Amino acid sequence: MVNVLLVDADSDDAYLIRRELERYGIEVEWADGFQAGIERLEIGAFDAVLVDQLLGVRTGLEFLARAAQLRPDVPVILVTGTDSREVDDAALEGGAAGFVLKEDARGDLLSRTIRYAVRGNRARGARGGQEPRPKPGGKDLTLQVALSRGMTIRDAANAAGMSERTAYRRMNDRIFQEQLAELESELRNRMVDRTVDDILKKE
Repeated sequence: MVNVLLVDADSDDAYLIRRELERYGIEVEWADGFQAGIERLEIGAFDAVLVDQLLGVRTGLEFLARAAQLRPDVPVILVTGTDSREVDDAALEGGAAGFVLKEDARGDLLSRTIRYAVRGNRARGARGGQEPRPKPGGKDLTLQVALSRGMTIRDAANAAGMSERTAYRRMNDRIFQEQLAELESELRNRMVDRTVDDILKKE
């Protein structure tokens, strides 16, 4: 079972995200704000964290910075209700494992984003923290997941919160292409048709 900490000050949004993820075999624990999330992260055993950018007077970026100090071993995915290049860039610089627009936070997209981040994190741990090449993150990760599930480039770009022109430019990047090929290989092997828990048992 994959355990995820969801940090969201909006109880309605948290309920919807939690319900969607539980359909895909992901166990979700909800924290209703910045401090509650930090306290749970300090003592809980989580595979990943989903944090909303708006946490009352605090922000998801602040949470990301604190989480990097407390639990650098746990990947953090930022969920935001607005498309902001500044927020996305800051999230990448802060080490976020993903960046998802709240309007696109469907169970299938979120579960695959989480699975990708968790598997990558476990693989790095097995290698002693060494990366053979850069890992996808932020909008790149969301774009790859969207493309791998058969979305058109336009729809995938919208899901990733970027322009269609930017999506085409990213798709011409060699490392991006290699990472996308790996994800598409999983589709061909029907790995994504299994639950997240089943896939991670192979790690």
